Amino acid sequence: IANGHYQAEEQGEFIREFDAFCAGFSNVEREGYDEPQGLSFLWNRIIHRATSENILILNDDIMIKTGFRRFVEESGIVRAPAATINSSWSHFKISRSVIEKVGLFDEGFMEIGGEDDDYIARMAMHGLSPGNFSTFSLRKSSPGRKSSGGVNSYGKVIAEQLGGYSTANTEYLQSKWETSDRHFEGAVEIKGRRIRYWKLK
Repeated sequence: IANGHYQAEEQGEFIREFDAFCAGFSNVEREGYDEPQGLSFLWNRIIHRATSENILILNDDIMIKTGFRRFVEESGIVRAPAATINSSWSHFKISRSVIEKVGLFDEGFMEIGGEDDDYIARMAMHGLSPGNFSTFSLRKSSPGRKSSGGVNSYGKVIAEQLGGYSTANTEYLQSKWETSDRHFEGAVEIKGRRIRYWKLK
């Protein structure tokens, strides 16, 4: 799936190149968007269109080495209900059994950021937590968000955005959850997170 971008002319050319490249592979399905969509929406589109019990979602800012297939086959990640790779939701595996319990990603997150925190908290409410598998066969290829020209894909100045990328998503997360680093009544614990206790408002 190719997300949209606020630079309409450049995006149109990108989508044409994207379609032409993918058309060379008979086993590849594709979707492209002119306008930028929320990451939750894109992940849900992949989940809807996937035909397997196990779904591997990879963002586009990564480098994959030849050992990645062996990693998937031998690491045990296929047997995990849900798991990140190298501790990042830029590349993760999720199974339909988890989706059936927890649901899809919340499309109230209209941009990028916070959708993973929300999903981890919702998993915790069902007694689930994602695993993590490490590998040298996959790594991020792009610099950090703040060095990408200062403007995000929605046309907003990153330095002015709450949460480091999207004010809209940060405010939505804060409106949905009550959080604390100390336990409080009704909260679920998410071990290993900076903010450990979460409760739906």
